[in-house]
Amino acid sequence: MLGWSDHGHLLASDFSALLEHTRRVTFVEDRQAVLLSRERCRVFDADSSRELTPAITEVEWEAPATELTVK
Repeated sequence: MLGWSDHGHLLASDFSALLEHTRRVTFVEDRQAVLLSRERCRVFDADSSRELTPAITEVEWEAPATELTVK
């Protein structure tokens, strides 16, 4: 999962790690590769090496909604 912030780009395994930094995210799919720097974020098809235009989603989740609870 990629996070898009005014202060740079972020990479995380799940959304809860990004919540305090941004709500603009891209879900990285299987067979995609990411080249990430502070200035740029590029997504590629891993099989063809073709650069893709990432879909950026604005999520409305709150932190408690992303946490696991044990009963």
